[in-house]
Amino acid sequence: MCSAHLRPALLAPTANLENLALVVKLETVKKSLRLIALVLAVGAVGFWLAAGANLGWTQNKKRVKVPDEVTGIEGVTYEKCFVPGIEYLAAALLGAGILAGVSFLFRTRNRPELRLVKSILRWFL
Repeated sequence: MCSAHLRPALLAPTANLENLALVVKLETVKKSLRLIALVLAVGAVGFWLAAGANLGWTQNKKRVKVPDEVTGIEGVTYEKCFVPGIEYLAAALLGAGILAGVSFLFRTRNRPELRLVKSILRWFL
């Protein structure tokens, strides 16, 4: 048989594979956005807790009581340090929420003819 006779038969599966690639890419985008949102939220909470878990505004100075060497009276000095406040945590969680919300905008269609190919590709991807 000539390859020209087989060519029209091969075009239809190729079109289905291109549609499948689009479906797989959309699912990958959805999963990626949700994973990035989760990592951002967990990382932000972890950083905020590790850096001091300040429930107020962000501070770049910390009050330190230092006793005077001669008189023994305690004085207040300020030490430079960074303590993230609740607004850093809120901004990071808002960003994670927006990313997770955007992931719901990508809609995948359930196509019965692609289910078998999709289930086979799941094993390899």
